[in-house]
Amino acid sequence: MSHKAANPTPASSSKSSPPTLLDSPVAIDHNSHKPVGSRSQPIELSEEEEKENYFEEDEEVESYDQYSDDDVNDFDDDFDDFDEDASMGVEEEEEDDDYYEFLDKLKKPKIYETEFEVLSPKDLHKMEKDTIAHVSGFLSVTEAQARALLWTYKWQADPLIEAYVDNRTKILEKSGLLVDETTGNPISIAPYSVSTASPGYLCFICCEEAVADKPFYTFEIDCRHSLCVDCYKNYLRGKIVENGESRQIRCPQFPCKLQIPEEAVEYLFVGDGATKTNNNNDNSHETSKKPKESNARVFEKYQNLLDKDFVTLMDKTTFCPAPDCDKIIKCTKPLEDPNRKVPGVKCTCGKEFCFACSLDDHMPATCKIAKAWLKKCQDDSETANWISANTKECAKCHSTIEKSGGCNHMTCQKCKHEFCWICMGDWSLHGTSYYNCSRYDEADSMAARSEQDKSRSQLKRYLHYYNRYMNHLDSLKRDSETFEQMQEKMKELQESAGMSWIEVQFLSQAFEVLSASRHTMTWTYAFAYYLQKTHRTVIFEDNQNDLEVAVEQLSELFERPAMDLALLKINLLDKCQYVASRRVVLLEDVAQGLLDDAWKYNVSF
Repeated sequence: MSHKAANPTPASSSKSSPPTLLDSPVAIDHNSHKPVGSRSQPIELSEEEEKENYFEEDEEVESYDQYSDDDVNDFDDDFDDFDEDASMGVEEEEEDDDYYEFLDKLKKPKIYETEFEVLSPKDLHKMEKDTIAHVSGFLSVTEAQARALLWTYKWQADPLIEAYVDNRTKILEKSGLLVDETTGNPISIAPYSVSTASPGYLCFICCEEAVADKPFYTFEIDCRHSLCVDCYKNYLRGKIVENGESRQIRCPQFPCKLQIPEEAVEYLFVGDGATKTNNNNDNSHETSKKPKESNARVFEKYQNLLDKDFVTLMDKTTFCPAPDCDKIIKCTKPLEDPNRKVPGVKCTCGKEFCFACSLDDHMPATCKIAKAWLKKCQDDSETANWISANTKECAKCHSTIEKSGGCNHMTCQKCKHEFCWICMGDWSLHGTSYYNCSRYDEADSMAARSEQDKSRSQLKRYLHYYNRYMNHLDSLKRDSETFEQMQEKMKELQESAGMSWIEVQFLSQAFEVLSASRHTMTWTYAFAYYLQKTHRTVIFEDNQNDLEVAVEQLSELFERPAMDLALLKINLLDKCQYVASRRVVLLEDVAQGLLDDAWKYNVSF
């Protein structure tokens, strides 16, 4: 899944080969053996210089001339061994380079991938402000009016501008804005206003009357339908907290349709209006017995509801469904029909899900297949296992029957058909052999058993795919334990084998490939269950089998002790490459089949 992140933390980025000691060479002080500065190129020492450094490690050695020819030959042998070790290290680095180059190839856009970006709430608000500024400038309206217009047109600026130019009066009225009958332009005296009522003013909700000896605050918007400030707050509080409304909250005076602007809500709950009150907290019109939420909490919920509505209305955007994640996923290209391409995306929090249905990522199964499979598993799995072991079906009406006693003479309660429990044949042909079936080869018994076998074969087919689906799903649930064990092995390699943190990262990357491939394997069984048997299905099953064998082999490698993994690093990376490539082959084959409408299903979706 290729994508880019709009926030500072990218959702995904191309990984280059991890740095090694050769990537950041430093100059060495030969006396202290400590780095003294960085160099742009690796230090290249001649063999003689390397030998000089070797001798200088012994403080008692004053010159190279103190050693005999035999000693020098021994030193030469040591350096030959060192050169062999170095060459092996170069080969291992080349293997690492090949592996990371392969990972870079995997990140190139695939036919089954969906291009998207991950947005933060800050990015979302910027997008909203930019759209408002664009419409406001183009239509010569205030930003508050532009926002109201955009809510009406689901934040689609181009259709809004086109409709506004054609019939602005209709669009303004539809958006709950005042219209100048002379010019047809929107009227905006002020988005809201607070004033002190004159004595005798009566709030039409709480029926409190303003008196001369204390201030009585009222609140109103452009339509000039005023209420006491406490009633206006309670009206908005009920709309936001209890009804879950945010956009297009109308003036409380019926039948006025003017929308209450966001600036007015902000003023009343967290602005200067939050401190203005008429001390009417015990008004009789407050029927809710729930404790009041603070003004700040109400406004916070209001903003969250606005964000939710904004994302819902915006084209090609959705929230990440992970708990406690506030990121937004935006597809950067038009989406295909989800029945022809599965739009799998991944948030920066690590959550992988389907953009179309918000279920966990279910590639290669389409949304309809995934939903049908999950419903079937939820409804039928345990029942199917019990039915398979404990019941048979009536040969006539196919009702499922459980044997409740020792007698083999069965009578279907639904159609009253009498048959033998052992051979499923008509009981009338059994004569007096009530407890001994000897009619196994009779035609009617064979027909009954054939129908029974047909029904049971369908049940066995379902259980075949269900059990394999659940086995891989169970393995995925144990990934957290496997990941913890892998981290312990990485620490052990750093401590025992002297490997650096960078050098042990191959385990983490290999585990990511294993987890992603096993997740894909899980949903291949849901997809395969609904496929008709065709030549293309045979190819799919071959790809499925290849991937499953490779996944299990890679999984077995992770069970090895840490020191074995260090020795088997090249084998592990090779197997990791193979697993990743088989996953790509399978997903691309399925995706191409979906685009070509080549897959035939045994049920209609």
